[in-house]
Amino acid sequence: MKKNIQLILAVLSITISTLFFYQSKNQNVIDVAASVGNYNVPAETYYDDISATGGNALLGELHDLIVSTHKTYPSYDDNKNESYILQTDPGTATNTIKEFYSEVDYPAQTVNASSVGKLNREHVWPKNLSNGLWGESRGGSDMHHIRPTEFRLNSTRNNYKYGEVNNHSASTARYVSNENEEEIAIGGYFQNDVFEPLGGNPMEGDVNVKGDVARIIMYIFVHYNNREYLGENTLDSTSSNLGSIDGSGGGNLPLTNVIDGSKEEAFALMVKWNEEDPVSESEIVRNNAVAKFQGNRNPFIDHPEYLNAIWGDGETIQKEPTSIRLDLTSVQTSFNENEPFNYDGLKVYYVYSDGTSVLTNNYRVVAPIMNLGQQEVKVIDNTYNFETSYIISVLESGSEIPPSESEILPNEYHYQKVTSQLSDYSGQHLIVYENSNAPYIFDGTLENIDDMNNYYQGSYLNEGIIASSDALKDKEITFERYGDGYSLMTSKGIYLNSNGDTNSLNNNQTSPASNIISYVSGGTDIVSSSGAHLRFNSTSNQMRFRYYKSGTYTGQKAIQIYALTYDDTYLNLAMNFVNYFNDNIDNVCNYDGSTNMDDLIAVWSDLKTKYNTLDDKSIAYLTDQYNYDEDINEFLSSYDYIVSKYNKDLDNFLNRDVVIKNSFDVFNNNQQNIIAIISTGIFCSLSVAILILFVLKRKDEK
Repeated sequence: MKKNIQLILAVLSITISTLFFYQSKNQNVIDVAASVGNYNVPAETYYDDISATGGNALLGELHDLIVSTHKTYPSYDDNKNESYILQTDPGTATNTIKEFYSEVDYPAQTVNASSVGKLNREHVWPKNLSNGLWGESRGGSDMHHIRPTEFRLNSTRNNYKYGEVNNHSASTARYVSNENEEEIAIGGYFQNDVFEPLGGNPMEGDVNVKGDVARIIMYIFVHYNNREYLGENTLDSTSSNLGSIDGSGGGNLPLTNVIDGSKEEAFALMVKWNEEDPVSESEIVRNNAVAKFQGNRNPFIDHPEYLNAIWGDGETIQKEPTSIRLDLTSVQTSFNENEPFNYDGLKVYYVYSDGTSVLTNNYRVVAPIMNLGQQEVKVIDNTYNFETSYIISVLESGSEIPPSESEILPNEYHYQKVTSQLSDYSGQHLIVYENSNAPYIFDGTLENIDDMNNYYQGSYLNEGIIASSDALKDKEITFERYGDGYSLMTSKGIYLNSNGDTNSLNNNQTSPASNIISYVSGGTDIVSSSGAHLRFNSTSNQMRFRYYKSGTYTGQKAIQIYALTYDDTYLNLAMNFVNYFNDNIDNVCNYDGSTNMDDLIAVWSDLKTKYNTLDDKSIAYLTDQYNYDEDINEFLSSYDYIVSKYNKDLDNFLNRDVVIKNSFDVFNNNQQNIIAIISTGIFCSLSVAILILFVLKRKDEK
């Protein structure tokens, strides 16, 4: 009774602590100093009162929205505060800050440097080009506006306008430096008093900040133009006043002050950059952080289509997502049974019909009950009620949490990484981008295989091994000899091929196409007949497998081939123990129903010794958390019955939660046609019957 009370109290304690953690996790509270605000401004409801779909009507509504909701104006010092910058501009590594123009990580620091290799505050719209509207306050300290930049590049950018440079070469390139004054990354181009940020050029790699610049500039333009000047400064100036209010620190702020060219050319360039460089995850993170500090959001990050709807050729179409997807790269998935559940690092994305996805905070997590074994964690979208889930493992108290590669039962069939050139690539394979501890697998079930997010997130069984599953069966790519190479066909009968030496992937090729396959340093190279290379684009607005042209493919991520293989080593070791168990238990059981306890105890001790010599992967079959093998289930039923009947004399060396069983339970669980057995004295004859049936069954299968 005392143990039962302790168990109930333990469960209550875990449940209460889990609920408390879940509540605190969803409060989205950031401890900040009093100089900035602390607001809850979700993107999902911020635009509820926006009714216009385009043109000056939409422009006026957005002006009023971002001005009226701008509750707190940070100080210029706030924009150099390391604790704030780590929230608005976090780097990819821990305790780093992302430099704006190069996207290089710099060590966390106060952003107010006057030396090369350190970070300073950058007015994206320089104060000398603001018609005197700001210096170090209002528009000049708006956190949506100020970005951290390396000191030397900040000085180079100076007060020059943005535009496009004709000559992209070493002579026009400008770089960011480290503290040793060594140039470490390109930060843009400068020519004829015009500065062009990165985006869309092979020598720049994946860095693309033109869209970031456009969305910041247009936020400033909409916010800090007073309503009458906003009307004057647009392409369609028929409305003298746009909006109903004027903001603090506003005035006359023509776009041509900061963008090179005529009014028409300036707006066209912002539309172009916005479309060429879609919103990135880092922009979303920044927009959310600044909204908490100031109370307002940058609408062109939440709705980049607004920019085209006002100054381009389209109107907004309110897209609705079709599902949500999870990024579990940084999420804890193994817990001790006394450890509170958490989902730190979880990223949830809205997925749209066109393949695009957007990071969202608009979700809730249903915390699991932390019982031993595998538990499902549900993630539910709050607006559309989309639901998905992921699995965690809860281990016994005191157990060491295994690395991720040990959490999955070793399947007999699995996919083994190909690590050298093969003489024959025929057979079933997976095409994989090895994304840290969560492999991205080319999804062969898609009708349109060139869609963004054309991958399935799998699980590693061990380093270089992916566990097989029914879900992965459809993702397999069939490799067959064709011409001088191999054809690659999905489960939908679509062959992988490019549209030439271009960045492309044919969506509907139903005839074989030759690919040359070779193993190179770092991965497998699959080259189409036209010379394009199959790679993975990991940028947030792409996230897809695709062929990339021969001149630029190295800027994308290498892929690997995983071949379907069979390995029954660990299952055989487990079954050897099962047979050993059966033989030895049979030897101490008498058919008259009696048993000599001394003999049984001796056999049990020997079985425990044998069990303790097994490796973890074989034990994974025997503990059978996954109901993996029917014969092992029968063995476990016999084991559980013996422990429950003789629990005072025998050690429960499998550490299973065994309840008191009777003979009927054992026979019923093993699907025998026994209606009832009353006497527990016939245990041994029952055990013998089970073991004989078990052995015959194994022989029949062989």
